[in-house]
Amino acid sequence: MRVWQAYKSKRYLVRIILTVSFLFFLLLTIFSFVFFRASENIIVNMQHDNNKKVLSQIDFNMTYMNGMIQNLGLSLLYDNDLIQMMNGSVLDSFEISQRREKISTFAKYASFIHSIVVYNGVKDQFIWGGDSAMQDPAQVYYANLRHLLSDGKSIQNMKLTPMSLHENGQVDLFSAIYYDGITYKAGQSVVVVNMKTQWLFDNIAIINKLSEQESENVLIMDHQGAVISPDSTFRLDDNMRTKLLQVIDSEHTGYFIYRSGRGNKVINYMNAGIDGWKIISIQPYEALVGKVDRLQQISIVLTAVFLLLALLTSFVTSLRLYRPVGKLFTIMQRDTEAGEAAEIRGNELTYMSTMYKRTIEQLNSLKKEQMSTHDAVRSYYMGRLVQDSPLLTETQFADIARANKFKIAPAGPYLQCVMKIDRVKELAASYREKKLFLFAIANISQEFIAPKYACETVEMKNDLLLMVISTFEQEQAHIHDDLKIRFAKAMSVVKKLYHITFSVSISDKIPHSSAMNAHYQIVSQNLLYTLAFGNESIIVPSMVAANMNNMTVHLPGELEKKLVESVKSNQAETFDKLLGHIFDHVASLNYDYMIYMVLHVCILIRNAANERSENKIAAVPIDFSHVISRIVEGQSLHAIRCMLTEVFREVHAKPARPEEDRNEILIETIKEVITANYTNLNLGLQEIGDVMKMSPAYIGKLFKRSQGLSIAEYINEVRLQYAVHYLKSGTYTINDIIEKVGFGNRGNFFRLFKNKYGTTPKEYRTKKSMLD
Repeated sequence: MRVWQAYKSKRYLVRIILTVSFLFFLLLTIFSFVFFRASENIIVNMQHDNNKKVLSQIDFNMTYMNGMIQNLGLSLLYDNDLIQMMNGSVLDSFEISQRREKISTFAKYASFIHSIVVYNGVKDQFIWGGDSAMQDPAQVYYANLRHLLSDGKSIQNMKLTPMSLHENGQVDLFSAIYYDGITYKAGQSVVVVNMKTQWLFDNIAIINKLSEQESENVLIMDHQGAVISPDSTFRLDDNMRTKLLQVIDSEHTGYFIYRSGRGNKVINYMNAGIDGWKIISIQPYEALVGKVDRLQQISIVLTAVFLLLALLTSFVTSLRLYRPVGKLFTIMQRDTEAGEAAEIRGNELTYMSTMYKRTIEQLNSLKKEQMSTHDAVRSYYMGRLVQDSPLLTETQFADIARANKFKIAPAGPYLQCVMKIDRVKELAASYREKKLFLFAIANISQEFIAPKYACETVEMKNDLLLMVISTFEQEQAHIHDDLKIRFAKAMSVVKKLYHITFSVSISDKIPHSSAMNAHYQIVSQNLLYTLAFGNESIIVPSMVAANMNNMTVHLPGELEKKLVESVKSNQAETFDKLLGHIFDHVASLNYDYMIYMVLHVCILIRNAANERSENKIAAVPIDFSHVISRIVEGQSLHAIRCMLTEVFREVHAKPARPEEDRNEILIETIKEVITANYTNLNLGLQEIGDVMKMSPAYIGKLFKRSQGLSIAEYINEVRLQYAVHYLKSGTYTINDIIEKVGFGNRGNFFRLFKNKYGTTPKEYRTKKSMLD
């Protein structure tokens, strides 16, 4: 019982055994079917060959007999004695007796001749030789012959004609009638030679007996379908007769199987050489194929024995094939928890494939986790090499690089390339999407840079990417041009695949690792000049050298005066030309003064618009706070210039109203940026400076001087205000509020909250609830 249960549990083994057994059975069945069909065909073909020989022998005998009769008939027809007896008008009885004896002698010439008749047409008298019974005028044959001769229409010279001796209509004789001339005329003298049909049929029976075909029915059919058979009881049905006439007329010899409800028949046929006769052999199909019954019985016994051996062989073979699978299945079952194994349904292969799939998934998960950890560690140490470079000795720098298998050479020299996504605010990308874009930019850029230069890429703060490239002294001359070409290709691929653009700032040669951080600050600052160069810029130090040294903080007075006048007097062409000169001047400034100068131009336009409004030149005011916000968010000087041109058009379409001065505009802009981004954990002076396209140090001093507190303190104030709002609502937990308002440190939140409100957030919520 245990063995049977164990066997049933091994579903894959059962499947193997059943499959192999079924295949054995199927192949054996197909083989048996083909074998028996082939045996039947072979036997039928062999029988046809035997029948063909028999029919050929019968045809030969009939042809021989016909030739003998023709020779005998012709010799009688032209015998001088018989000619006189056939045509004489006066016949002596003695001569008749003498001639009859001669005719009888001829009749005994061959065993197949029944009798010979001479007909004298002049006297209308028959002279018989052979069977004396034929002389009786009362005989059926006598009457049939007289009718045949008197009619004369169907008599063919020297052709065998079936004749009957009795009234039952059975063919007893074949009569060959010989006459002189081409056609027979009624009353013409003839010689008739009668052949025994029984001799022919006896001959056929002897041949069948010799060939062991006694069940065969051989018959003769003339060209009209009349059948001559030794069996008086045999009847040929109309369908078989029609089929025979169709087939026999098209071929000389052959066979076919006639299928009917009364039993199938194998019919062999041959065209005889006598008067269009056909020799036909009809045999029962069952009697013919019955010869294979014994072979069939032997085959059944052999098939049963073979099938039994096949089942035994398949069982043993399946066990051997299953052995490695069974061992593996046992090992996997032993190492799998019972609960986990019970969840899997199916055979052993399903179980093993499922467990293998789960193992691979776990392995891939571990690999991903390991790679993620590895990448995080590499990023951390790469960032450390850059940010802590002044604190690291050359040996420490080299040790970290080797430990993390960085591709850059520890000894230098280096180049730094800082990359950022253009219009990142406009993309409105989620955190995951932004990380994906940065990852794509880093990898695609490395694909174009790494083939020639050893490099490493790391993500820095404020969504910047830093690529550190190891170079050689001989590469320094044209390296900037080469890198421009390679980065341009990378930009094209990123734009095509992700529909985003990015800009790059490339540093000068960094001779030593200790200068990494200082150069990073410089190259990051250079990247801000995309304001002047636009999106998809590739900035090298030589492009911004003049800007770095240009500390001009004022516009030429003449330009200011003309600009104001053009606004007041609505001189659009002059305004556009002056604005072009002003922005050419702005593009040459240090980055710290670019936005300031643009804002100054905006204030000039605003003041001119206000004066125009006061003088009643225009009546509709313009919201310049919105204009200033758009200027701060502008991605390039070209875009800002276009916007100011649009403002000029609006000024002359709408009246202006008084606004805040320049510093108030900047302060309000800073506050708007903080209010919009207070949930950002990384929000700080650097982030706000990037948004406003201004120096973080400058806006920090400006805000502190105007508001009496630093930007960081103001950010905390805004966050605490929103925290109080969420505490009052009672919907969120303390931890949810801390995360929602942008505090990354729980202890810092509690400390600041208690300093401002004199109580903990929980106590504050409780007191507010009681008061409400």
